[in-house]
Amino acid sequence: MAAGVGLRDTQACITPKFYQIMPCRSKIRHNILWLVARLWRIVRPLAAHCTIFSVRYPSVIAIDGPVASGKTTVGRALARRLGYAFVDTGVYYRAVTVAALDASTPLDDEAALTRLADGLEVRLGDEGTSVSIRGVDITSRLRTPEVDAAVSAVAKVGGVRRAMVAQQRATAKGGDVIMVGRDIGTIVLPNAAKVYLDASPEERTRRRFRELAGTDQARSRAEVLENIEMRDAIDAGRTDSPLRIAEDARRIVTDGLDVEAVVDVVLAVLGTEEGE
Repeated sequence: MAAGVGLRDTQACITPKFYQIMPCRSKIRHNILWLVARLWRIVRPLAAHCTIFSVRYPSVIAIDGPVASGKTTVGRALARRLGYAFVDTGVYYRAVTVAALDASTPLDDEAALTRLADGLEVRLGDEGTSVSIRGVDITSRLRTPEVDAAVSAVAKVGGVRRAMVAQQRATAKGGDVIMVGRDIGTIVLPNAAKVYLDASPEERTRRRFRELAGTDQARSRAEVLENIEMRDAIDAGRTDSPLRIAEDARRIVTDGLDVEAVVDVVLAVLGTEEGE
């Protein structure tokens, strides 16, 4: 269990004075988080100009969580706030999946998938918003139904994960980076500052349904929920790097909170006051 965090009946709350997470009743969770986020939004810029203390943030931040928990959107917004690089590790596995589908590699052939991943360099561009392999931009293909259906099978292969983790660690070596995924705090960057974003299946279904609506990848709510539940089961049940909360991670439940509010909470959790 993460320090100071209730993983079952409790939710994430933060005291303005000490920025510590503590359990609270779910019926007051949103009010407390809303208040703290707004207070921090006011205090943070003032603190930046204060001659008594400044706020320092870790140079490497890991954000984990299940599919559609908001980690990618929040991570990108947090990176903009801090001026850090943003890396969504999920696109690495989606890139391997695209390559596997193009090569007609059987998704149950772990040896073939491992060889494919070992020889594949995934390149990120435009602040992590574009992805290319072998000199070809594949960004528009990463979230197609075909890739969605196959990516968990590819990502659970140990050899694939080891190849991609090596690339991810190399990317984070320079620091000042926000990296999001499902095993960042537990496997990829165990020494990073860690946040685990969570949300109910209903909230995650609503978000993913809204994200896909109006695109050529639109699906019914039932289909979205089914896909989320399937991926949760695979992510939590795989032998290599299963989805779990790191012991020293801060868990934040994001139901009902907008992106900026969640970013404010993360900053409040991770910020350290330094006297001059």
